[in-house]
Amino acid sequence: MSNGKKLKHFIEDYVQIDSTRKGDVEMKRLQWKIIRNRSVLLLIVFISILMLFGCSFEKKEEEKNEKNQSNNLSKETPKRRFDILPLEISEGKFDRAIGWLDNKTIVYVSNVNQGSNVYKYNLFTGRSTLLYKSKYPIVEVFISPSRERILIHSSNSSYKGMITILTANGKELVSKTIKSFELAFEWNPYNENLLLVSSFTEKWDFHTYILKIQDKELSEFQLAEPFASWLTEDELIYLDWDANHSSLLAPLKKVKYGSGKIKTIMTGLIQAKAYRDNLMTIGLSQESDDNGVYTFYSNQMKLKSSIIVPLLSSYSDWLVPYFEFHPEDKLFYTFRLKASGDANTYSGGFEFISFDIETREETVILENVENEPISCSSDGALCLYGNQLEKIIDVKNHLVLSLLKNGGYSKKRLPS
Repeated sequence: MSNGKKLKHFIEDYVQIDSTRKGDVEMKRLQWKIIRNRSVLLLIVFISILMLFGCSFEKKEEEKNEKNQSNNLSKETPKRRFDILPLEISEGKFDRAIGWLDNKTIVYVSNVNQGSNVYKYNLFTGRSTLLYKSKYPIVEVFISPSRERILIHSSNSSYKGMITILTANGKELVSKTIKSFELAFEWNPYNENLLLVSSFTEKWDFHTYILKIQDKELSEFQLAEPFASWLTEDELIYLDWDANHSSLLAPLKKVKYGSGKIKTIMTGLIQAKAYRDNLMTIGLSQESDDNGVYTFYSNQMKLKSSIIVPLLSSYSDWLVPYFEFHPEDKLFYTFRLKASGDANTYSGGFEFISFDIETREETVILENVENEPISCSSDGALCLYGNQLEKIIDVKNHLVLSLLKNGGYSKKRLPS
């Protein structure tokens, strides 16, 4: 028998013999030692199992919690509204942006050789889509009030202009050529098949026409002034300036399309513009000639609200900062002077503000900015800004960013 086996049998025999020969105390001591060792071993094994199970459970719970937190985060904090992709011009040179087809799609023009291209661009996918190719330079592009049609004014000479009307997807609806040195347009927001066209000569004599888009018909329509806007579907308004006497103010008149009947509806105005179901006028404040009053009416001349702003004067007129009105949400956007003054010497800067004509709530979006053209999306979240509309204003976060890739980054945030 080997020594190992002998030792094993010795221990087993000892336990049995010792209970009779060594007495109860020694027997119990040995039994306790063996039981204790086994208990310690079992306890270690049991604790190890618990630790492994606990770690595994904790890890699963952490993964579950992280997953739930991630899901909640994706639901509660979606992708930032202003995560736009800057525009990169693939053909030609960027000329200017035009405006909005929807809350994420703009229209822009690029110049290619002797002609121009018109594109639409999705700010969030970075995709440009060609809408129109012109072999002649494009003078101007206008988007209709419904954002469903696009007007393109192109020209191959100083005395002739071409008008082309497209759908928002680039389908041509009509094209007309007019003798002109310059052209002005005003879409009828109640019936976009009607377009007022004003044609100017080099001496600024003018003729006015109505283009019926659906009928592809251009007919002359007599107006006392070339710059008019549609108050209703068949009425236009204009300021009737006295050609024989210099004046800073003029009466507001309306004329009925078809009958030619004219009526004076207001006097003493600097400027006026009609929008769908709304009319905005600019006049002088009764308290101070240094301040102007923007007043808003329904197209039935019911007063809605007004806002007083400082004015800049010059020898022959008033400086009216750039503005835009959205009839659908009743928001008016403009640049407000810090103080009144002279247009030639003023250096105080402007605030870019919005004004709700229903609630009369004013919001300062940006401070200390330049008075430059603007075009805001219909939801009011973003505005194109700049002389070429080459910048974008993030209205909520009070930021100005470049529309163009590698166009620089300009950040302006309101002081806290």
